Amino acid sequence: MASTGEFDIGPLTWVKGEIDQALTRAVAALRASFTYPGDMTQIKHSQTHFHQAHGALQIVGLDGVAKFSEEIEGLLADVGDGTASPNAPEVAERCMGAISTYLEQLLAGQPNQPLKLFSLYREVVLERGRPAPDPTDLYFPRPAQRRERHARGPVPGID
Repeated sequence: MASTGEFDIGPLTWVKGEIDQALTRAVAALRASFTYPGDMTQIKHSQTHFHQAHGALQIVGLDGVAKFSEEIEGLLADVGDGTASPNAPEVAERCMGAISTYLEQLLAGQPNQPLKLFSLYREVVLERGRPAPDPTDLYFPRPAQRRERHARGPVPGID
């Protein structure tokens, strides 16, 4: 679904408002968490709102963007449990803004090319202390899956 010619923006248009609202609320809660640093309530609110956006991205078939948002969820969890660096909330906020911008570009007719998000995806993964990611992480089906399907040959009754 993530190839440039296959993405149908119809379902995205139906949920874009809800995604934007969830992202806006996630950022607002994240910012509010700085007002009361010891109170994790706002971080939990941010996680909840962002999880709503992540779920919608999965439903509309933006697998590469959903993979990116999965890492952002992990980063927010790291912030919530106190294992994140002081830079993590700012990184999370920039990433949420990037998702919103990416969706706007899709609706404006730009192709679905999740590699546009790779530099931020890489930043989030590294911020979480994980090994450097591969750009193919944002493509679905994964190239290895495609090779595996090709090696198995045609599916009886379909090809």
